[in-house]
Amino acid sequence: MAGQSFDFVLLVVYFAYGLAFFGMGLTLALESERSPALAEARLLRPLAAFGMLHGAHEWLDSYLLQPVAGGLQLPAWLLWLRLGLLSASFCSLLVYGILTLRVHPLKPDASTFIGGSTLAVYLIGILASAVFTYRTGTTLLVNVFDVLSRYLLAIPAIFLAAMALRTEARIAQTAGRRQVMVFLTVAAIGFGLYGLTQFFVPAIDMFPARVLNSTVFRTFTGFPIQVVRTLTAVLIT
Repeated sequence: MAGQSFDFVLLVVYFAYGLAFFGMGLTLALESERSPALAEARLLRPLAAFGMLHGAHEWLDSYLLQPVAGGLQLPAWLLWLRLGLLSASFCSLLVYGILTLRVHPLKPDASTFIGGSTLAVYLIGILASAVFTYRTGTTLLVNVFDVLSRYLLAIPAIFLAAMALRTEARIAQTAGRRQVMVFLTVAAIGFGLYGLTQFFVPAIDMFPARVLNSTVFRTFTGFPIQVVRTLTAVLIT
């Protein structure tokens, strides 16, 4: 009964998680047409696409809880569809961050150099770990790509989006739009926290996923990482 109760709780969490991001995406899609003064429409649209695609991914996850709990084997195409939605959502978020920082570029300084160097070392390390994992042949390829989509795509895209939102917040502050500045700053903080949650990936035999994963998080805290992601999604929205 405890397992069934937990599955139901997780089902509700996934639904709320998806609803928060899908609602954000739909709102931004409408706002990009109605009020371009908030931000240029071409900047809002990829952010809207992220929200709707990521919301759809979480709803698919909630649906997949049922057959998995029943011990059914999921078809390979469904797993790849789930991965495709996840990757497409973070690609959209990456586009938003890149476009925004191209329109409002950051001034290069020491922190920019340190951040870029750290990112390069991080990416090389993750890729090396993934190659080693693949060569051992102990993990399904779709599971490796699922983890890589978070390590190599989600985390850089989320933190880039947070930087872009913070940049827009500063511009709003300079323009005397304090309320917009506050909302954009809160959204940037929300994305920063959301980015940290992406380090807790599904457990696979790959470093650092074997020691820092969603199973370890749930064991240590008593609740799934999806709860924290849902709260950050609500904060962002």
